[in-house]
Amino acid sequence: MPGSGHRLRGLGLLILGICGTILLFWIVPQSSHPMYTFLLLVGVAGSIPPLTFAGICFWLGFEADKLFKDGGALAHWKLSGTQQQVNADVVYAAEKQNRIWAAVTFAILTLIAFALKLTVYRDMAWGLWLLCMLVLMAVCAYVAFVIPWLRRRRMLRDSPDVVIGLYSAVLPGQYVMWNRRSMGMVSSRVLAVTLAREDNEDILTVAYETLQSGRIFVEHSCRIPIPAGNLTQAAQAGQKIAEAGKVTFENRLAAQTGG
Repeated sequence: MPGSGHRLRGLGLLILGICGTILLFWIVPQSSHPMYTFLLLVGVAGSIPPLTFAGICFWLGFEADKLFKDGGALAHWKLSGTQQQVNADVVYAAEKQNRIWAAVTFAILTLIAFALKLTVYRDMAWGLWLLCMLVLMAVCAYVAFVIPWLRRRRMLRDSPDVVIGLYSAVLPGQYVMWNRRSMGMVSSRVLAVTLAREDNEDILTVAYETLQSGRIFVEHSCRIPIPAGNLTQAAQAGQKIAEAGKVTFENRLAAQTGG
């Protein structure tokens, strides 16, 4: 099933969260323990975040399987190993800009922290300040490098099923929603739907934007590779997605071939 990868990740995170919760409940009453502060931080970090992400993974798996099973899919096919590899590499390469922004953010925060150290926190030991900088560097590195690497890894290892619905799609390691409402407000909406050829491969692309921090919309795109023999099915799905999103479907392949 398309959601099996999400469920397995959710199960792993759930086990980690349970272990972290047990550690947290064990260490809280033992304030005299020589490693109390360290174990308390480990317990908090190993309980709340994993349990939260486990819930998200289970929800993604449920939604992916629901789209696959309820008969509401517009198109369904399986990617070849090569297509799955290429798609993961393309998505990973597209995130280079995020790594650049993470480096810029770290540089700016370092300058601000250095200025505060020399002014407001002059009494702070340099060793503690450097420790704080190392933690900040670790967070920035995790966001910029580890998260994209983990996403690419699961895109390579998950089921090759592709299921396209009217408002969402399931791909290996991905569940994308391009039309969604949250608390009565539009949180995702379609911008464009395009069928084109990229590097001798047919691709259906759904460009959409999501509401971030309740203020601004950020643009994204869902890249869907199309195996041989599924082009008509993909074109029909793209047309229906565009109609539901009230945008124009751009079939560049038809324009190139005159079809």
